[in-house]
Amino acid sequence: MRRICYAGFAAAIVLLAGCGGDDNATETTGTGNSTGGASVTGTAKPSGDIEKVSWALSYEPTSLNWVYAYNYAENTVLANVCENLMRLTPDYKIEPGLAESAEHPSPTKWVYTIRSGVTFNDGSPLTAADVVFSLRRHLDPKVGSYWGSWWANVKSVEKTAPMEVTVTLKRRDVIFPQMMATPAGAIESAAFVRKQGAKYGTPDGGLNCTGPFRLAKWSKGQNIKLVRNEGYWDSEHRARAAEADLSFLVAEATRTSALESGQVDGTFDVPPSALDKLEQSSAGKIFFGPSMQSFDVIVSNFKGPLGDVRVRRALLLALDRKGIVNAALGGRANVLRSVVSPSSWGYAEPTLRSGYDALPDPGVDLEAAKKLVEEAGSPSKPITLATLAEDQQLSVISLALKDAATKLGLNLNIKTLPVGKYAPLFFDAKARQGIDMFLTGWYTDIPEPLNMWATIFTSKGVSNYNGYTNPEYDRLIDEAISAEDPEARAALINKAQEIVTADVPWIPLYAPDVRVFLSNRVTGVPTTFVYLYYPWLADIGAA
Repeated sequence: MRRICYAGFAAAIVLLAGCGGDDNATETTGTGNSTGGASVTGTAKPSGDIEKVSWALSYEPTSLNWVYAYNYAENTVLANVCENLMRLTPDYKIEPGLAESAEHPSPTKWVYTIRSGVTFNDGSPLTAADVVFSLRRHLDPKVGSYWGSWWANVKSVEKTAPMEVTVTLKRRDVIFPQMMATPAGAIESAAFVRKQGAKYGTPDGGLNCTGPFRLAKWSKGQNIKLVRNEGYWDSEHRARAAEADLSFLVAEATRTSALESGQVDGTFDVPPSALDKLEQSSAGKIFFGPSMQSFDVIVSNFKGPLGDVRVRRALLLALDRKGIVNAALGGRANVLRSVVSPSSWGYAEPTLRSGYDALPDPGVDLEAAKKLVEEAGSPSKPITLATLAEDQQLSVISLALKDAATKLGLNLNIKTLPVGKYAPLFFDAKARQGIDMFLTGWYTDIPEPLNMWATIFTSKGVSNYNGYTNPEYDRLIDEAISAEDPEARAALINKAQEIVTADVPWIPLYAPDVRVFLSNRVTGVPTTFVYLYYPWLADIGAA
């Protein structure tokens, strides 16, 4: 599987121009925005139901077929219509979903008891056979699931009782059961998928799931209309809105105008350039919440100058990351010591914090950087950095990298690509030819740092774009994947993190907050990063 991460996520996020060296940006967890507001995990509970809620998406989903839904707009919609065996809550806990229980009778077995009384949108009952069908799609190479890598350690999926499904693993795997709270554990009607065939999950084929909303209409290029699932099984998460309209507002100016005018009630994609304006708006309020994101520089080519670790370290030391945060987000982000954000820590936080704090300080040391470049022979071969057209956030980062390289005597060229050519960098080796670096906003799907460590930097990692390899790192991560004791797992991650941080296969930048705008007429939405997998829309009601 290749995570299809659109840098800027096709949102073309506009940020403040320039890259000053203000010291206000910090690497500690931010708790205030430019107006002094606090970081929160949710908004006030609704006073009652509401007839309709409107929401802005920053681009149109490519597919709502759960095996191909691995990006922002896709999962933001799908989370409200289709459900998973387990559920990720707004406070980053994993609880039962369509499986009323998950038992772990042996190191390599997970037994899921399927919830009775659940029906699909067409009225047909959820069965263990539907669960087996849905889960096995990730194992079928002909399907080519984007979530397939999380199924690499699965040996079999079998119905073992009328409402029971057993997953047998090839080895211990602490990541797999957590991924059942994402579309890697999504469940759909087997009969409906077979009937729709290639049309399934498209505007013409639709969905037939079990969530609090059902897909009513997908108008290509315009919007997706959802309506409340009146037969929803979970009364505590019953949708408060009778109808939801999710519009595709790609341009930042258009999205901002729609929020200001009340045309839409909210978005998770508040353009950073509009923060000051929207914070002063009488139409609603901006909320900031903890994210599991990290913005990083992917070094994609080790055959040029960046193949020398000293050059990579030099760029890291010369890069004014605090300046980028201030220029791009008004200081509303945390400069990172590691490519994986601390917000992904779902366990053993004191242990993980001690390992993180022991990593090198993220400050600028230009003299040390120059010395490293000299030791590397002052390479003159050009370095090509790919960035996304019309994305000022990435433009700020790109110019900062160019400035750092120039100060070091390195020849860095910026190559601007349209979205259609930028997105393939993440899954097509041919698209990366001639590209030495490109930029990304990555994230962990679950509160588990191994979600990134295991797929990016291991020798056989599906997102190991540059061929980085370190046998000791591989050993530590392999052991961590089997470590069910949280403290033992955290200690192994700390050791592995130290190795990668020293080798700099990627350059860490910063971890942003979730930025949510909500109009005055609605409330209830969670402000954490769970909106990709949790039915957030069901929580929205009248203010």
